Amino acid sequence: MVKQTHVLVLPWPAQGHVMPMMQVSQKLVDNGVQVTFAITESLHKQLLANLSSSLKEGVHNDPHRIRLVSRPEGLEYQNQEKASDYLEELVMKINEINGGNNGEEKVSCVIADAGVYWAYEPAKKMGLKIAMFCPTSLAVTAMTLHIPKLIEAGTPLKQEMIKISPALPEINIDDFLWIRTYDQGMDWVLCNSFDKLEPAACDILPYIRTIGPLVGSSEVNQTMGEFWAEDSTCLTWLDSQPVDSYLLVVRSDMTDATVAYPDGFTEKGKIVNWFGIPFLCWPYFADQIHNTTYICDVWKTGLRLNKDGNGIVSRNEIKSRVEELIADEGIKTRVAELKKLSMDSASEGGSSSKNFSNFVEALKCQGKCGVTAAPK
Repeated sequence: MVKQTHVLVLPWPAQGHVMPMMQVSQKLVDNGVQVTFAITESLHKQLLANLSSSLKEGVHNDPHRIRLVSRPEGLEYQNQEKASDYLEELVMKINEINGGNNGEEKVSCVIADAGVYWAYEPAKKMGLKIAMFCPTSLAVTAMTLHIPKLIEAGTPLKQEMIKISPALPEINIDDFLWIRTYDQGMDWVLCNSFDKLEPAACDILPYIRTIGPLVGSSEVNQTMGEFWAEDSTCLTWLDSQPVDSYLLVVRSDMTDATVAYPDGFTEKGKIVNWFGIPFLCWPYFADQIHNTTYICDVWKTGLRLNKDGNGIVSRNEIKSRVEELIADEGIKTRVAELKKLSMDSASEGGSSSKNFSNFVEALKCQGKCGVTAAPK
């Protein structure tokens, strides 16, 4: 039996990071690559709890499904030596288990979230290929990869707007995403975006493989990776409403769900715990602030809520923006155009589809058939 290429996937332990990496993993499995997905112990239990019994059985025993394993909590905050020791032990354990199984291969590549920087150095020492996965937009990825140059120039000490390229929008120094990441020594850098969505960022980072949008297309894709069970009861309610007549409001999952709503509030709409579709939300932290700039100023597919002189977004501001958003046919048209571009990129023959196929081919070859594993 031909042995499969085997990759170890290490996501940052948050829903917006785990889900796209789960989609990448399933696409790899669909292309004949074996995947071991290492998630923190608490999230491992949570993910399994949301799977059907048949999917749980497949996770443990079916080589054509993603294999979930747990890893210790808090490795992101441990010293590099301890984290490195853990990764070496995990890879050795996986390889020992696979040693007696026909058709299974030792781990040859690590795909790690951009925030799981502790995995890069030990992976290189073990002679493994490394793919850095960026769940953020390509523009945000470009910003974070420029951090060393910005620090060298003393930029963090200045109160100014930052513009890393004439073609990219500027951002306030206070809103910059100062995180530790780098792309030096990576064999691949993957991003959940597509070329026609962010052409300017693609031009300044031509070596990054855009493989988005990452969306589910099977039962496994639609359920694995969810931290909460999807509440589909809202679908019946939505089907009973006129087309384009409702507003979807998302409350942060960090908000106490036990906080009472005013009398009669719940009868005015439909409230569910978790509904798995993409949303345009009020930016709160991290890359959400920069995403707002793209949504409102570049793609023009949304509106920004403005604060008053006291730094508060008033009820009148929310009311007027909601009315403007619902009535703006131009926004609806541009959203539809972006949807088509995204579907084209992910379809067979599209840019993201080709990039992913080339990545899979390079993974499987790795020096065995003359295909380089270097970034494009």
